[in-house]
Amino acid sequence: MTITTPSVIGVTVIALLLTACSSADVGQGSGDASKSPSSATSPGTAASVPPSVKAVIHTDHGPAALVASGDAIWVANHRGGTLEKIDPSTNRVVGSVTVGGELNVSDNDPAWACTNVDSKAHHIDLTALSVTSSTKTGCNGGSIRVIGNTAWSAAGSDDVGATLLDGTTGSIRAHLALPTSGSGGPVVLAHGRVLIGGGDPTAAYTPAGKSLGLLPVDMSWLVPPIGGDLYRVPDSGDITQLDPTTLKPVLTIPAPKHTDDWNWAITGDGHGHLWYRPDYTHLYSVDTATRQVSLLMTLPWEETPTGIRYAFGSLWITNFDNDTVWRVDPTA
Repeated sequence: MTITTPSVIGVTVIALLLTACSSADVGQGSGDASKSPSSATSPGTAASVPPSVKAVIHTDHGPAALVASGDAIWVANHRGGTLEKIDPSTNRVVGSVTVGGELNVSDNDPAWACTNVDSKAHHIDLTALSVTSSTKTGCNGGSIRVIGNTAWSAAGSDDVGATLLDGTTGSIRAHLALPTSGSGGPVVLAHGRVLIGGGDPTAAYTPAGKSLGLLPVDMSWLVPPIGGDLYRVPDSGDITQLDPTTLKPVLTIPAPKHTDDWNWAITGDGHGHLWYRPDYTHLYSVDTATRQVSLLMTLPWEETPTGIRYAFGSLWITNFDNDTVWRVDPTA
């Protein structure tokens, strides 16, 4: 396996890091998924399941990135090439669509995913569970974010620039230049400007794709918005909240540093509580009101970094090597 190292990663950071694993052909899905949740003591689950894990959900091979929709958690199975729908009311996989090899998913919309094996962005009909368009964008190791009726695909280290796609047809609206090659994103909307993180200076566009020039600010280590908040997490580990208008720091919380530019992740509830994974196994709870950082749990070591996402009152964690997703009560 090879893992790309883009300079910044988004809120489930894992989603845009994984490269060569396995491949599958683009195809149709099925709503007849029969995988069921397991208790924390069921055979075949990851070793040393913490008591805060309330469900262990079996998935296709290599679950990695997670994203929430209004009624489901979606997991991109990097090795299996499938996007699976988890019903949070039953903790069951209730649908699946085969998209393709080395799969990652958009950080804010499960209807968009990237197959790293061919660097194509795919639009998915989440009701019919079928792929409706596939467009080469250089998304391998990059990021995809939906803003209005457009999908912004920032290229990873194997390509340059970004691609603006029509949110309905998947057709290319524009190719966008970036000041640094292979920035990987993420793409964020802040104060009416679309910013593509990854370096200094930072490219800014209108939501329609018109260039606003370069901003003299460093957006490396930027993460996708958490609620209405914008954060950077440099390798020092300091979690820095930015004013979305001025992009200047308004809050800095000292936290354990991450030792490289890809093996970390952060998520939050949008109400001042964050969960931060600076390395493979340590997951911290962060209270932005008190600036308190405390170890929440120790995770099983995985071949690749673990995906984390907060949604439906729970913390969802992928176990890549074990083909499971944990549903965790972060208050337990």
